[in-house]
Amino acid sequence: MDKTQHFRLAGTNAIKKIPYEPVDEHNVIFWEDIERVFPGVEQVEYDGAVVNLLRGPDQQRIRPHRIKHHPSVVLDVVLSSLDEDASATVVESLQVTQLSADTSSGDDEGEHTLSRTTATMLPSTTITTTTTTTTTALSGFKRKTSKDSLLPYKEMGTLSQKDFLESETEQQLVSIHPSDLQVQVLASTNTQEFFHQVTQKGGQMYQQNEQLIASLRNLDDRTMNIESMASKIMELASKNNELLSKNYKLTSENKDQLAHIS
Repeated sequence: MDKTQHFRLAGTNAIKKIPYEPVDEHNVIFWEDIERVFPGVEQVEYDGAVVNLLRGPDQQRIRPHRIKHHPSVVLDVVLSSLDEDASATVVESLQVTQLSADTSSGDDEGEHTLSRTTATMLPSTTITTTTTTTTTALSGFKRKTSKDSLLPYKEMGTLSQKDFLESETEQQLVSIHPSDLQVQVLASTNTQEFFHQVTQKGGQMYQQNEQLIASLRNLDDRTMNIESMASKIMELASKNNELLSKNYKLTSENKDQLAHIS
């Protein structure tokens, strides 16, 4: 079983297999491994859907730190603005690897046809401020592509409509759906903290609501008990009135009898 993900330098036939690792019941490829094979990687693409390798002001990688494994597709890698010599070195080394290793198996020949018309070199981009929404986090990083810039391709398989990326264990997701090219990013710690606070408040409100419902139920029970007691009191009062009436009648009869005797 091939335990690798297929990557290709956009606009070339330089294909490289990068091993995946099982993490949290998912097979994932870490960005560090992609950078090691493709120095200067800026984006990973599939059928127009773009995943940016985002960095903060300190040049540290921002989540996600990994992407999910898709066994039946080839993912295109787009490099940042490297100088021509460095770019040529990357392409040459990958092509040598392709000839010496990747084509020897014969299993994947003719399948790696997804490509761009040219190898796109993008300027390096950094994030200067943290963001609190998914749309603004990506607004400066999504590469504009048009249908005219894509060559015909043949898929090795169908990419699942599930998340294109695998998040950290806290389920901070970055998802790409190739069908509608929607890209969502939860990149900043502020967003994660806000999400955590919202979920906490939601849980507290749910508990408070449950407590209020329980209190209302108790109040209803007490009200029913009071109504039941009031009904019993009225019954007792009615019986007491009947007894008083009978007692008054007996007293009157006794007075009449005493008067007759005397």
